[in-house]
Amino acid sequence: MDNLPSSIWQWITERSAVIGIAVTVVVSLAPFLVLAWRNLNLRRKELRDKRFETYHDLIARLVQAKPGQEQKLHTQIAVAYELRNFPEYYELSLRELRSLRQHWSSNQAHQNLIDEMDISIDYISKLAGHRSIARRLLTPRTQREFMRRALQSPQDGENHEQQ
Repeated sequence: MDNLPSSIWQWITERSAVIGIAVTVVVSLAPFLVLAWRNLNLRRKELRDKRFETYHDLIARLVQAKPGQEQKLHTQIAVAYELRNFPEYYELSLRELRSLRQHWSSNQAHQNLIDEMDISIDYISKLAGHRSIARRLLTPRTQREFMRRALQSPQDGENHEQQ
C-alpha cells in the first residue's frame, strides 16, 4: 500500500506525453462543444417558437378568415387535418375541435369540415393516450416503435397515417 502513491506517480510520468495530448485535445474541444451545445439549444428554442406561431396561426385560420378575405371551407378542412402534426398541443386541439364541432354541427354546409374534425379528433384522442403512456414508460428509442404500432388498426391492420 505504501508504494501506491509512488506507483501512480510513476504511471503518470511514464505516460505524460499521452496525458498531455489528451488534456490538450479536451481543452481544445471544450469551447467548440460549449458553442455547439448553445447553438443546439438556441435552434431548439427557435423551432419551438416557430411551432408555437404556426399552431396558433392554424387555430386562427380555423375559426376566422384573414382580414379582408372570405373564410374558405377547404382551408378549414386542411387546418383540421394539420392539427394532427402538433402533438405538444393535442390536449388543446381536442378541446378546440370538439367545441367547434359542436358549434358548427347544425350547419349542413360544414359537413365535410365536421367529418374531417371527427377523423382528427379520433386520431388525436388515440395518439394522445398512447403518447402519455409512451412518455412515462418507454425510452425515446422505443417510443417511436410504440407510436408506429399504435397507429396500426387492430381490426384491419391498416396504417391510420395513410388515410
